[in-house]
Amino acid sequence: MFSHWDGKWYVQIATSGYSYPNDGDHHSVAFYPLFPLLMRGLMTFGIPVEVAGVLINSWAFLGALELVYFWVEQ
Repeated sequence: MFSHWDGKWYVQIATSGYSYPNDGDHHSVAFYPLFPLLMRGLMTFGIPVEVAGVLINSWAFLGALELVYFWVEQ
């Protein structure tokens, strides 16, 4: 459920890397590497790829909320 739309591309990049066969279809090279790299890092600890993605998204969201809070507080 959590790996729809762009999530499938990030899962593919985190598990098997970037690929670009010249077949005229959509490819994973259009996505930035930080998110799949962090997912891959969590996967080294035995965490499944979908759980790693949800954890990273949640931590990024909490960090953004904290930044916005301190920005608005000023």
